[in-house]
Amino acid sequence: MCGIAGIIHLDGSRAQREELERMLPFIERRGPDGEGTWLQESTGFAHRRLSIIELSEKGSQPMTDASGTATICYNGEIYNYGALRSYLETVWLPPSTGSDTETLLNGYRRWGMDKLLGKIDGMFAFALHDARLQKVFLARDRFGEKPLYVFQNEKRIRFASDIRALAAAEELTLHPGALDHYLSELCTPQPHTIYREARQLQPGHFLEIDLRKRTVTERAYWPTEFSENAIDESGALERTEELLKRAVLSRTVSDVPVACLLSSGADSGLVTALLAQQGYAVNTFSVGFAWEQTNELPEAKKLAQKIGANHTEILLEPDVSQAALEVAQAFGEPFADSSAIPSWFIYREIRKNYKVALGGDGGDELFGGYYEYPLLWKAERHAARNVTFSKAKRAVNALAWRAGLAEENTGNLEAYYHIPHAQKLFRGMGFSEEEKNELYHPAFEAERGFTEKYFDAAWARHEKNSLTSTLFAASLHTRLLNDYLVKVDRSAMHHGLEVRSPFLDPALFAFASSLPNELKLKNGTAKYLLKKLAEKHVDPGFMRRPKRGFGIPLHEWMRRELRPFCEDVLFSGSLERRQLFDMNTVQRLFGEHVSGAAEHTHKLWALVCLELWFNTRRA
Repeated sequence: MCGIAGIIHLDGSRAQREELERMLPFIERRGPDGEGTWLQESTGFAHRRLSIIELSEKGSQPMTDASGTATICYNGEIYNYGALRSYLETVWLPPSTGSDTETLLNGYRRWGMDKLLGKIDGMFAFALHDARLQKVFLARDRFGEKPLYVFQNEKRIRFASDIRALAAAEELTLHPGALDHYLSELCTPQPHTIYREARQLQPGHFLEIDLRKRTVTERAYWPTEFSENAIDESGALERTEELLKRAVLSRTVSDVPVACLLSSGADSGLVTALLAQQGYAVNTFSVGFAWEQTNELPEAKKLAQKIGANHTEILLEPDVSQAALEVAQAFGEPFADSSAIPSWFIYREIRKNYKVALGGDGGDELFGGYYEYPLLWKAERHAARNVTFSKAKRAVNALAWRAGLAEENTGNLEAYYHIPHAQKLFRGMGFSEEEKNELYHPAFEAERGFTEKYFDAAWARHEKNSLTSTLFAASLHTRLLNDYLVKVDRSAMHHGLEVRSPFLDPALFAFASSLPNELKLKNGTAKYLLKKLAEKHVDPGFMRRPKRGFGIPLHEWMRRELRPFCEDVLFSGSLERRQLFDMNTVQRLFGEHVSGAAEHTHKLWALVCLELWFNTRRA
């Protein structure tokens, strides 16, 4: 796991080391164990290393294959590299290192880029230069776990793991559409970035850059297919458990010790329990906060004791204002999901003793862990019955539902079904379209409606044979990609920690996406199958546990402890001088929130984090 950067001159001019040195400082935290550069004619690669596999200098990068033909600059881990390495050793040539990096090089020489990407299981972003073909390839993993930012004009291409490396080398301007999305969703919308001139390579895609023809072609190598194949519950549970076990075991490949993140949830609990059952000495970390209203530590400790884990509890009382400043600087783009704050401290603590940790990200997206999934599934079933309730019947039904006498609130289902489908991707955390129209300064050329168009396109691009399946598919490329994976990668890698997600395993995904929605959401229960497995492996009473987010009481802090900090950020004058927002509207929102007259936590935090980003983006 590392940080990468590079330059490709499309006009044929020679790449200079100074161009790489300008970008290297911004990927240093991602790779604290070593540094390397490589130059050949119009192309230059830079690398910062976090040594996890092949700890010796043999694993250093950029790495060139034995023939001197192919050179790679790579960030990530290939979990099945051992099997691929053994096969290549038999039919191709013996390896000279124990690294997965060399396996990528030899695999490319043997199969070419298309077939190589189809064979590897991992999280990665890499650049590969082929001297014989005079081509450069940029590739990104299937789910977008690892970032790959790209700047391109008619003369050159720059790429980097951190967008700040591009901003240090090029003149970049604010993308009003990305800002519009950020204000609603608290993150920026890939493949767009906060800058007009930079983008992220899409997950499951690669760029082919022909240095002779000076052409750039982007291609997809992995479609996200969804279908509903017939299977009974016992078969679905058995196969899910089998594939998850394999995924957990594959993600332990490492030459350094591996830790496990452990909360009270099904996802991390299953990962930890299944790893312990396969004979591993498990090292678990659970984090609590002195201000948590519902502390997860007792339930996590109970599981750790049950499986005999070497368990560590961390109780933190963090300086949130300082953490907000650090997050704003390290993330490179505006980011206002407040769960980044506890994540920041968790990963910092784990990194004191470990470089690798297993997490539970992706379980909600694959198996339906958010309330929208069962809600839409029930709404879709209700609509299929072709029964529309009158206003009076809906009112009676609503009363019966509240009294526990009716199974479903049909009025609520009908209302949710009939809202425009793409709006089902909105999380409703930040500003609505109407609120943004009031918020924008008259002098700012806002890209109004960008977010609605973005979600319309996402829904259309991933449309399946049912609305619920479309929601599953589109959410992978919106909320998971833009928010949750960004939070994990940037928070962990700033501290030099690699977090691996067994749920984002291609085989497990392929099976989960083939399951009937009525099984994944049986009886309207979010994440039904994983909860059933958690009853077997974690806690027999797991079905009765409420779903918990991992957050902080930001709404209260902004009214008390954080109020001076937020006031200073919002009203010191710098935000007003940017002429992005109407300050009377900002003042009204802040006043309503601190007085308790209204709840504007996420909206105000989005403005605070944006201004912090403006103030630290060049740092």
